[in-house]
Amino acid sequence: MFALEQIKELAKEIEMLKEKIDNIDPQKDLASQGVDSLDTLSLLLLIQEKYGVQIPDEDIPKLETLNDIVEYVNKKLQEKEN
Repeated sequence: MFALEQIKELAKEIEMLKEKIDNIDPQKDLASQGVDSLDTLSLLLLIQEKYGVQIPDEDIPKLETLNDIVEYVNKKLQEKEN
C-alpha cells in the first residue's frame, strides 16, 4: 500500500519539492501551495518509475492534492495485483 509518507520521501528527491514537501497540506490543492505543474509531473513520473504504475495523461489533471495522488496510486496498485 502506498502512503503519504512514501510520497513525501519521493518528493524529497525532486530539487524544487524537497524544501516544501513537509509544509504541504495533503488535503489542499498543490498549485495553491506553490507546487507548479512541472514539479507535480516530476513527482508523478517518479511514482510511475518506482511503483510500476501507469498514470495516463488524461488522469493527471484530476490529481490535485497529495491525498488524491495516494488514493489514485493505491487504486492502480490494487488493479495491478488483480
